[in-house]
Amino acid sequence: MTFAIKFYIPDMTCNHCVKTLTSAIQDKDQNAQLEIDLAKHELTIQGTSNPSLIEEIIKEAGFTPQQI
Repeated sequence: MTFAIKFYIPDMTCNHCVKTLTSAIQDKDQNAQLEIDLAKHELTIQGTSNPSLIEEIIKEAGFTPQQI
C-alpha cells in the first residue's frame, strides 16, 4: 500500500537540508518519491513506509515536521 503525505518543515532552509532529508528518508524507504518546495518549506512524500515512521525519520534527522 502506498501513501502520500505532506509536511511543513520550517527549519528546512537550504539545499544541504534537502540532501539530508532525502538521504534519511530514502535510506528507510528506497522507493519513496519526494517533492520538495524549499521556498515554502514543504515536503511531499509518496511511499510505502508508515507515515508516522517517516515523521520520526525527519525528526531523527534534526528537523521539526508539521503534517499538513
